[in-house]
Order: sequence, then C-alpha cells, then structure tokens
Amino acid sequence: MDGDESGTPSGGRPANNGSPGGTLRSYLKRGEAFIDEILRHNELLRLRVVQLESQLFMDNTPVPPPAAANELRVVFEQLHKEHDQIERRLDEVVIETEAHKERYAQIEEENDRLVNLFVAGHQLYSTLDLTNAVQIIVEILLNFVGAGRFAILILDEPTGELHAIEAYGVDRGAVPVITRDVESVAACFASGKPEVSKRVPDEWDVNQPLVCIPLKLGSEVLGAVTIYSYLEQKRELTPIDLELFTLLGDRGGAVLESARLFASSGGGPRSVRAYRELMKNEGGHG
Repeated sequence: MDGDESGTPSGGRPANNGSPGGTLRSYLKRGEAFIDEILRHNELLRLRVVQLESQLFMDNTPVPPPAAANELRVVFEQLHKEHDQIERRLDEVVIETEAHKERYAQIEEENDRLVNLFVAGHQLYSTLDLTNAVQIIVEILLNFVGAGRFAILILDEPTGELHAIEAYGVDRGAVPVITRDVESVAACFASGKPEVSKRVPDEWDVNQPLVCIPLKLGSEVLGAVTIYSYLEQKRELTPIDLELFTLLGDRGGAVLESARLFASSGGGPRSVRAYRELMKNEGGHG
C-alpha cells in the first residue's frame, strides 16, 4: 500500500474526496473567475474612454498636438512676464500717487497759510479805533495761533518800562511790569524779531513767556506780545504760526500807533490843508 493508515497519499498531498480530477477542476474555476474579472475591468476602461472622447467632442476641445502645446507654453510664459511688468508698474503708480498726495497736502497747507496771513493782515488794517485794533490782535493770537494765555505790552518811554494794556487767559494786573533788559524780552528787543523759548511748556509762568513778539514801528520797538501758554488742542508751533508772529511784529506796532494818533487827533475832518501842513513839517515840497 502506497499510503499510510490515515489515508494520506505518499508525498504529503491532501486527498480530493476520492476524486482524481478535483484539483484540476478547482484550478480551472479560479482561472475562469480571474479571466471574468479582467474582462470586466477591460469593459469599464473601454466605457471610460468612450465617455472622455464624447466629452471632448461635445466641448470641441480636441487634444492639442505637441507643437500646439509648446506654443501655448510660450504664450503662458509671455503672459507671465507681462503680469510681472504690470505689477512693477502698479508699484510705481502707487509711489507716484503717494508723492502727489504729499505735494497736494503741501499745497493745501500753503493755501491755508496764505489765507490766514491775508485775513490777519486785512483785519489789522481794517480799523483806526484803538480798542478794535487791540481786539483784532487778540483774535489773531487766539483763533489763528491758538494762544491760550498772553498779554499785549506797550513801552512807556518816560520810564522805559513795559506795561500790559490787554491780557487774555490771565488777569492783566497779574502781568508784571518789565523793562527791556529783562531776559524774557531782551532778545526780541535786541533783534527786532520774534523769539521762541526752547523751554518745554509743562506749566505756564507769567514771568517766563514762551514767545515774545516785538511790536515795531519801522525799526523802533513800541511794545511786545508775550505768550505764556497755548490752547489745549495746540501741540506745537507751525511755520504758519511763525509767519503770523512776524506779521504781528512788523505791522502790529504801526496799527496800534496809527490808532493812538488818530484817537489823539480827535478824528477831525480831513482836509488838503491839513495834509499839506503835515507834509511841510515832515520836509515835503508843499
């Protein structure tokens, strides 16, 4: 007997329930199943190809040949370069726009400066009434400059002292009587130009003005404007403020003196004879 008592053939192969062709039939069935699976996948792929061809036909977008693809690549690269050029030009336009905005702001500031100077000068020469002239100077300092506390002082020639004739934000009696030699006003009297203190205005002091503006009549100094503090919203002086100081210094004294002389003359009727007499007294030809 070729096998052992357990019925297992020699060589270790399992029996096929007593059927010699069982193993072959098993292999054939597995092969048929594998072939069926390949055919099914092949059919699915064929259907997918048909769908893609149908979609390309409906969209009228045939697959481009290699030469057309290269041409499209060149066009794409060209468009990319043009895009970069446009971006660079856009950056340049942004820079130019900012420069124009800055220039426009400068022009607007210059226009404001000219308007303020024109209005202030017009107001200064709009009256020969002394009270009105003083009030106009007060309004210029308050509305155009933004001064919060200040005084207008006139030189008393017999004593050589400066006395306050008007004050704002501080009692006029609290403004000290000073001489031209006092440090706070000596520099502006000596130079004939507005002097701005470099002191930080943390607290105001009536004895230490932040600004001293000499009020002149020609080269002669008749008095001064002393500023002790600014309004709360005033952060710093601007070039317009400095020009207003110069305007007040060069014209304010003449306006006040003209108003004083007009008031002293009694405001009598004007006549040619009066003008001629004044011209003779001043060395005119008559």
